[in-house]
Amino acid sequence: MKLSNKIFTFFAALAVAAIALVSCGEKDNTVGGSISPVEDRILVAADTFRLTTFNSKVDYIYCNADSFLLGMYSDPTFGTTQADLFTQLACLEGYSFPKGAVLDSMLLFINYNDWYGHQNAVIDISVYEMDVATFDYGTSYPSNIEPSDYCTKSTLVAQRTVSALHPTDSLLNNYDNQYHPVVVMRLNDEWASTFFAEMQKHSQDQDTFNEFFKGFYITSQFGNSTVLYVNQIDLHAYYHYDYEEPDGTKTRYNDVKTLPANREVRTINRFYHPDQDEVFERLSADTKYNYVSSPSNMFAHITLPLDNIIEKIDAKIPEDRRLYLNGAILQVDVMNTEEDSPAKQMLLIKTEAMENFFLKNEILTDTCAIVSSLNTGVDSKDSTYYYYAYDLSYMLVYFYRDKASYDNMNLDLTLVPVMVESPAQGLSAVRPLNTMSATRIYSGANSDKPLTLKLLYSGF
Repeated sequence: MKLSNKIFTFFAALAVAAIALVSCGEKDNTVGGSISPVEDRILVAADTFRLTTFNSKVDYIYCNADSFLLGMYSDPTFGTTQADLFTQLACLEGYSFPKGAVLDSMLLFINYNDWYGHQNAVIDISVYEMDVATFDYGTSYPSNIEPSDYCTKSTLVAQRTVSALHPTDSLLNNYDNQYHPVVVMRLNDEWASTFFAEMQKHSQDQDTFNEFFKGFYITSQFGNSTVLYVNQIDLHAYYHYDYEEPDGTKTRYNDVKTLPANREVRTINRFYHPDQDEVFERLSADTKYNYVSSPSNMFAHITLPLDNIIEKIDAKIPEDRRLYLNGAILQVDVMNTEEDSPAKQMLLIKTEAMENFFLKNEILTDTCAIVSSLNTGVDSKDSTYYYYAYDLSYMLVYFYRDKASYDNMNLDLTLVPVMVESPAQGLSAVRPLNTMSATRIYSGANSDKPLTLKLLYSGF
């Protein structure tokens, strides 16, 4: 049963119970009074609060993802997103190449499992050697890092133009027997030969290798209609060597070694929105809606009037009664157009806690952060509508019990598009969404569907 149906059933049941109590009182005051004195009756109350909402620009996110974006896409509503990649490579730790090994070629494989945008549009990919600095394995890096801090772009290693639907390269996967798209780029022969010679000298450990080779900076030079969802990057070194038999004859052997961008090294996505200021000003002028787009572009904020909520509760529930917050439902309605791609999962989090939540990979708690999937319903006109639903009961009770210690009587919340990883065992990991999404929600100022908080509470 969907949350909206559960909410309706719950409110309906309470309403029926309340009517039954009133009816019994009207039918026989004496009996009702003898069984349940007025001071012992359960008090039930409901209120609806209209909320204040606004947009905010997002400068960066922290995201350790399993897939990454590469390319550029310009959306008429949400503006331009450019996604670049910085990646280290895992060395062949402890491996020794055969004596006399000679490099034949070196290829970079950029595997992707999907794309966003126009499938036939071209994307020009350039690969540079990072020659300024590299990344520390244990440090979290924001998505707005400056390329010049890591790469001068003085050494172009490879370049190729492809389209998402027709990458011209594909690999047969032995597990599912399907061909998967991949961009194969031949690295500059002179650079590859020098790298191969040095690579053989610096394979003692990963730290030593990172000092010699800081990584690749992968970017798109032109094309603004396609973004690739990259899931793996590998460098393949093809070489041969001659083995001399005891009788003096020589046998040539061919081999290939792979240096992967795996979990033992760092891959960082950089997101850039060149027209962000202009887009933000235009969208914020439309007060009917608020906007949430990823990666790292725009979030929506919601302000709960805690002073007004507490005032309403205190007026209806005397101090000598024990307060129960039966439901505090925030339904965020989504305006879904053909052009938009709403996030499948949306996090509602206390604004003040957002930075540390992602930086320190904190776990979900109902008093701080709640995740909702994108839900659908059918209205009285048989039209489908979309929404996220949150029960803020625990969050508000947590505040209400400690209300005297707060100076700010507003609760500021932020909507963040996320991806949730739910392993078979252990706690779920929540990370900022680093894929393309565009979500348009009805604001608190919308005249048709204003964003509201529906509160149901009782006193015993």
